[in-house]
Amino acid sequence: MTSTQIFIFLFQVATYCSSSPSATTYLNSYFSPSTNSWTSDPLNTTCLTSTTELLSLCQRLYPTRTINNVVESNHNQQITFSTTVGSKSRFWLKSYKCLESPFQSDALLVPNSCLFDHLHNTSCWNGKTWNQIANTECEKRGYTLKSYGVLLPCGVGVFTGVEFVCCPKDYDDYDSSEEDDDDDVEDDGELVVNKPATAQTDFVFSSYRRL
Repeated sequence: MTSTQIFIFLFQVATYCSSSPSATTYLNSYFSPSTNSWTSDPLNTTCLTSTTELLSLCQRLYPTRTINNVVESNHNQQITFSTTVGSKSRFWLKSYKCLESPFQSDALLVPNSCLFDHLHNTSCWNGKTWNQIANTECEKRGYTLKSYGVLLPCGVGVFTGVEFVCCPKDYDDYDSSEEDDDDDVEDDGELVVNKPATAQTDFVFSSYRRL
């Protein structure tokens, strides 16, 4: 029998941007630790796309925290968004975690038969790019990416490396949504696809170990 542990990161924001000019406009949301639920931005902002904008949103919504960076979360989750006319909808997408200082990388669980590794280079890339790189490294070994976490930041929304866990493709606790990097969201028949960025890399690898 297997079990999946779910960790709620307390300080998160989420934004939904439609590719259609005629689509419904949704307010940005943030996770409220006091109510343990997603809440609309009280200033009614919509569709933020840059890490600088997202960082400013984090700092405004969590004024008592020392937030100095943001990173896209590892997993899709269902988030409630309110529209500018007051109705609500839910979408499966990735939120952005509001990171405090000092930086702490994610604690990754390494199940039996899975592999842990990390890699870094001299360039700074965003979390989505490091996710794609980790996924590629697992595929090279005949495994599938189960989880990952970025390493030390080198600017707003960019990081120096990634650590990750690869599991066999038939691993029975594997959730295929974790490797989905397209951020597909459905809204009344509309499909929004954010195409992943690509990167050519020259890495410094650690020696991966079987745990």
